[in-house]
Amino acid sequence: MKTWKRILYKAALVPTFLVLAFQVGLSRSGAEVRIEVKQAETLTVHIEQIAPQTEVSVRNDQDEPVYSETVSPSQHVYDKTFDLSSLESGNYMVTVRTGNHEIRQPFSLREHIVTIDHKKRFEIFLPQINISQESIDLNLLNRRLATVKITILDNRGDLVYEDLVPNVLAVQKRYNIRHLENGHYTLVVRTPERVFYQDFLCRK
Repeated sequence: MKTWKRILYKAALVPTFLVLAFQVGLSRSGAEVRIEVKQAETLTVHIEQIAPQTEVSVRNDQDEPVYSETVSPSQHVYDKTFDLSSLESGNYMVTVRTGNHEIRQPFSLREHIVTIDHKKRFEIFLPQINISQESIDLNLLNRRLATVKITILDNRGDLVYEDLVPNVLAVQKRYNIRHLENGHYTLVVRTPERVFYQDFLCRK
């Protein structure tokens, strides 16, 4: 069980953050995405203005991919019909990720019928993370102006550092990690919409 004394000691290894003066990849993707039900057990995803690093996936209610595909940027239009007849009844989600932007559309499959509620579709911005031997650069568009929690965990899952960033539209931080001991760590970025994990290695 962790003690506060241990946490405070380990937190002292990471100096106070430096606010970055630049913006990286915070613009919204211009892709046009349509997700529709055209037949009983199928779902169609149509994307125009495809951006680099576009990925389409169907995920279960544990957010685990049951299908995932990377779309070639050479394609002008992506149009695919997913046959869902082999899936068990339950709740699922289609995700379309384009760079730092992700569209998530929930749907349900019951008695071989796909039901989709377009009002439940939502969009999130993904953190842009760059990790070097000396620092972590983090950029995130926080449209909801909610508190973002950034933590660093060691390989045992113990807390090394924690930072709460409240009520800002653009989170732009640089964290100095030069004083971390050699080993494996995990950067965790927690927003009201989703939690993001990024493993990294410190080696002096």
